[in-house]
Amino acid sequence: GMPGGMGGMRFGGMGGGDDDDDVDMGGMFGGMGGMGGRGRGGPRKAPDVRRGFACTLEELYAGCTKKMKITKTLVDESGKRVQAEKILTIQVKPGWKAGTKIKFPEEGDEQPGVVPADVIFVLEEKPHSYYKREGDTLYYTANITLNQALTGVKVDLPTLDGRRLAIQIREVISPGFEKVVPGEGMPLQKNPGQKGNLVIKFDIKFPSSLTDDQKRKLKEIL
Repeated sequence: GMPGGMGGMRFGGMGGGDDDDDVDMGGMFGGMGGMGGRGRGGPRKAPDVRRGFACTLEELYAGCTKKMKITKTLVDESGKRVQAEKILTIQVKPGWKAGTKIKFPEEGDEQPGVVPADVIFVLEEKPHSYYKREGDTLYYTANITLNQALTGVKVDLPTLDGRRLAIQIREVISPGFEKVVPGEGMPLQKNPGQKGNLVIKFDIKFPSSLTDDQKRKLKEIL
């Protein structure tokens, strides 16, 4: 039945998403969503079936469509059980966060006298090669030399929508210094036209050794 299907989907990490970010696909289309367990004397409802689905940061930046294949058991008129496949479509909106839950009401296995389970997909965020996300903020770490830290540097980095940013840093970059770039973070879920901040951190590579001449010149300057 249900657990074997889902196109190989696995149980997901449940943290992160706010309840008001969750999506009830039944409620969206005027269906049966939100009715929960039936009243006394009615048929009992099967427990929720949960599966994880993964999105890249690029997909969560722009929004995307995910088609999830489930396999479920149906009961025909004669009471015979048959396996059926169904595609459930998730419209991922820009700015969705890990832990957001998308509920498809009563899409679980059918069995006599039991209301089918709700199928709930839980969003997982794939790790990114150079960006780290916290809420609506994106973090990027630039590797620079001590020379660049003292004299200035231009940080060239790709955005999640394929542009390139060139950020000129004129300040002296001391350990712990961060450069905030407004409006280049993740889209705000409630207002995708607005974006959070991009925060550039710096990993300063210090020279492993200096010659006596270099030390003398540095003392003169500093």
